Amino acid sequence: TFLTWLGDPADIVVASTGAEPYVDGGYAAAVLLDTLWPGPVLRATDRAIARRMRAAAMVRPSRAGGRVLILDDDPDVIRTLTRWDPDVYAAG
Repeated sequence: TFLTWLGDPADIVVASTGAEPYVDGGYAAAVLLDTLWPGPVLRATDRAIARRMRAAAMVRPSRAGGRVLILDDDPDVIRTLTRWDPDVYAAG
């Protein structure tokens, strides 16, 4: 069973990619792991960036105290998420 919405933002949520429930007011923080899970496949980096951006977008803005921790060794993923600009990555 997947939760799709949490009403109490005080909860700690552990979710796999794509199964993150929405939270009123956004998450206070997110830790993003395992970029190339389930392994190096065609367009794995593209998919990883899209999935990580979706998860990071669920965190409240930094001006409201939101934080995202990226634990990754792929420089394209780190650069794209840090700049929050997937167009630069897509342009190659």
